[in-house]
Amino acid sequence: MPSWCPPDGEPVERIATRVVAELRTLPDRSVDVDLAVPEILARLYPCPSPGEPAD
Repeated sequence: MPSWCPPDGEPVERIATRVVAELRTLPDRSVDVDLAVPEILARLYPCPSPGEPAD
């Protein structure tokens, strides 16, 4: 499963809103949400590389 790292203080409601917005843009509406959501989270909230400062 892809990792994701939301910034400190990011409200859960904002994360959910962003994920739902991304789901709505998917061309294939039959996509498995259990697979799509982790990919979306990893893209929206990538984790810093080791040694890279966090946001």
